[in-house]
This record gives sequence, structure tokens and C-alpha cells, in this order.
Amino acid sequence: ECIQAHILSVPTLCWTNIQEMSAVLSDKDKLKKHKKAVLELVLTHELDGININYERVDSKDKEAFTTFLEDLSKELHRNKKVLHLTLEARTSDYTVVALYDTTYLRPRMLLNAGNTWVTRRYKKVVAECCDQVHIMGYDEFGSPYASNRNHLDNEYYVSHSSNRWIEQIITHALSYIPRHKIVLGVPVYGYEFVITPTDYGITFKKKRSLYYRAATELCLLMQKKPVRTAGGELSFTYKTGDENRYVCYMSAETIQEKIALAKKYRIKGINIFCINGNEDPALWNVLEKELISSSFK
Repeated sequence: ECIQAHILSVPTLCWTNIQEMSAVLSDKDKLKKHKKAVLELVLTHELDGININYERVDSKDKEAFTTFLEDLSKELHRNKKVLHLTLEARTSDYTVVALYDTTYLRPRMLLNAGNTWVTRRYKKVVAECCDQVHIMGYDEFGSPYASNRNHLDNEYYVSHSSNRWIEQIITHALSYIPRHKIVLGVPVYGYEFVITPTDYGITFKKKRSLYYRAATELCLLMQKKPVRTAGGELSFTYKTGDENRYVCYMSAETIQEKIALAKKYRIKGINIFCINGNEDPALWNVLEKELISSSFK
């Protein structure tokens, strides 16, 4: 239907199993077959290209992954197809979340730490071989006030996609990727966390994801009033049993602010993850105003 309607068709290949990825990336024969299968998928179905979203690639496999992207790009471009790449957000080459305390998180390394030759080659291939690079502007999980006990009174514990962090990840991406290739991934969902105050700060454990509709219903059920965090998200806290819960989620206004940041840095555009009917109904008016009626994509 996309082909008949002349709509660009670039589906996403999403792979999140680290062990399975490593088994392929570390074996030259398997990797060669995998590259061939991806290319055949695009050509057989007359797609315009493919979006590679292989998350949490192990550092030891980064060189092989870089070569895979480089070779796949050559084959796709030879057939007049495009290669898009989805990346986890980073604020620097050295840490996953450079701005915030990640003491209680398991870091997910996208690049080798530091300025190694593997990192430099990877960044060069990403910038030169990929037609678009989609940065996932979500799952920040930062705790900017973890060392400040007063933040307990502010109902601001964990960031999912704060505006300050979004600026940080865009700035880092611009340090090695041409701005006309960068697409910011914007979430419409949020999270519920279990919050545990300690003598050393706050620990938090992700409970579940929540979209605007479910978060709004929960807020009403608990007779709470949502507040805007310093990062622009809506949030509220409540208690159930012996647990303290914190919810942060995205409204149409929150997403509009992310679009404004994308425009500020003059990047290619945004993509929204993901539209399923549970987002803020007001989002459609925002999209019509900010995207459909403008040259921004």
C-alpha cells in the first residue's frame, strides 16, 4: 500500500537480544549471511530502505557492527536504497548518562568509552554511511537531585525524557553527525517507578510503562494533581501498601517542547514512539501545527 501511495517505506529491524547479536556479529560467515538476508528483504519487498535498530551492541562487537553498517550501506546505495540507523541516546562518548547520577542503573554502553580508534571509526561510518540517524530521546532515567534531600518535597525523582537531557544528546550527536541526517525520537509514553529513600539518596526501580491515558486515569484514581517537573514531564507520586510510587509521563505540551528543541538545533525532524491510541488526544493538534503545516518533518 505504501508503494502504491508513493509513501516512503523504511521499516525498522529491531534486535535487543545481546547474546544473539553477539553470536552473529562475532562470526564472519553468520554476519555475511545476515547482511545478505537484510538486503534481500529490502529488494524482495521493494522497500525504500531499512532502519537498523540493534540495541546494546556489546563493545567487543562494535568493530564488526561498524563493518556491517559500512558494507550494508554500500549494497543498499548501489541499489538506490537508503540506510537509517537508530541509536541509544548519549550525552558523551565516556558515559551513558553524563549529566546524571547512574549509581543504581546498569549502564548500557553504545560506544567504547573514550576516544579509541574503534569509537572514531564507528562515528565516522555512522556519519558518512547512514542516510538518517535516529536518536532515541527516551529512557533517560536520570536523577538530577539525588544528592539533595529537599527534592523529595518537589516530587521530581526520575527523568524519562527531560528537556535539558534532550539538548545534551542533540548537541553530542551534532558533534559527529551532519544535522540534516539527525532525527530525534520522541516518546509518548512514560514510566511508573518504585521509590525508596535511603541515607545515600534515592533508589528507584522501574515498575511498568504508562501512556498518557493510563497515567491520567491512575492520577484521578489516586486523587492526585500532576505537576510539571523541571524537565518538562508530567508527574505525580502516590503510596500503595508500603511502596512509594512515582509516575512521569508525556503530554502533548511536553512533546511540543521536544519538537521546539529539534527546530532550535535545525535537525532533520522527529519520529514519535509510538502512536497506538493511548497518547494524549491533544497531540494531533500539536502535530498538525508543528509538522504538517510547516516544512519541519
